[in-house]
Amino acid sequence: MSNLLYLNNFYLARRKNNKRIIEIDFLRGFCIVLMIIDHFFYDFAFLIEELYDLSNITNSFIINLQNFATFYWDWDVRINVRYFIIALFFFLSGLSSYFSRDNLKRGLLISIVGLLINIITFSISFIIPGFNSSRILFGTINAFGLSILIYGIIEAILNKFNKNNMFSNIFLIIVGLIIVFVGYFGTNFFNKTSIYLYEVDFKNYLNLVIGNMILTPSADSMPIVPYLGYLLIGAGLASFLYKNKVSIFTKLSKFKLKEMNRNSFSNIYHLYLYKFYSYGYKTISVVSKIINFIGRYSFYFYIFHQIGILLIVIIIMYINGFRMNI
Repeated sequence: MSNLLYLNNFYLARRKNNKRIIEIDFLRGFCIVLMIIDHFFYDFAFLIEELYDLSNITNSFIINLQNFATFYWDWDVRINVRYFIIALFFFLSGLSSYFSRDNLKRGLLISIVGLLINIITFSISFIIPGFNSSRILFGTINAFGLSILIYGIIEAILNKFNKNNMFSNIFLIIVGLIIVFVGYFGTNFFNKTSIYLYEVDFKNYLNLVIGNMILTPSADSMPIVPYLGYLLIGAGLASFLYKNKVSIFTKLSKFKLKEMNRNSFSNIYHLYLYKFYSYGYKTISVVSKIINFIGRYSFYFYIFHQIGILLIVIIIMYINGFRMNI
C-alpha cells in the first residue's frame, strides 16, 4: 500500500508549473458538477410544468424523466448529500479565502453579482409568465458573497488588533463551530417556515438570511447560517494546512525517483502501476482535468450553468414535440 501512495505522489510531482491547489479545485469542481445535476432534475421536476402544457401528456420518455426527477428531488439521500456538499463548498471557499489578497473586495463584488441575479430573476418572473419559480431573493451567491464579506471584516479587525496568527486562526475556527452549532440547533434549519413573496418584510427577510424561513416558490434559497460557519472554519484551518501556500500533494511528493528503494518495483504489478501513472495519465485524465477546470472557475459556472441547463431542457422538450407556453 505504501508503494501505491509513493507512486501516486511521484505522478503528482511530475506535473509542471502547477501553482494551483489541485485538491481544492477538484473538490470544488466536484461540488459544482453535483449541483448542475441537481438543478437539471429540478427543472424537469418543476420548471417544465410552468413552461409547458403537460395536462394531456402521453410521451413516455418525458413522463418517465419527470417521474424520476421528482423522485430524485424528494429522495432523502439527495437531501442529506446536498447539505454535505453545500457545507463542503463553503469550507473549500474558506480555504480559498486564505489565498485571496482582498476578501472585502471579493465579498463585495460577489454580493453585487448576487444582487444583479436577484433583480434579473425577479424581472423575468414578472415579464414572462411561467417563471415564478425562477425568483431568487436570497440565494447561494448572496449567501456566499455575504459570508466572504463578513469573513473579510473579521480578518481586517484581527489583522489590525492582533498580530498572533495562531490566535486569529483558532478564533475563526471557534466562531465557525459556534455558528454551525447554532445553525443546526438554534434555527429552523430542518423545518423552515415557507413564506410567499407578499409576506416578505424586513423581519422576514432577516429570517430568510438566517435560515428560519424559505421563500416559496424560489429557484434558490440559501441562508448564511450555518454555512458561514463552515467558511470560517476553512479559513481558520487554511494556514495550518497550507502554511507555504502549496498543494498538500505537492508537499507529499517532494522526492526524486533515484531515492526509491531498489526493491520498490520488485513486484511486476507495481512496475506496471508506475508506468500507468507515468505514461498513461494523458489517456485517463480527461475527467479529472474537466472537474479541475470547473473548480477553478466555479463562480462563473455557478452563474451561467442554469442558462445552459434551461437550453438543454428546451431542446429535449422540443425534440419530443413540446412547445413553450410563452
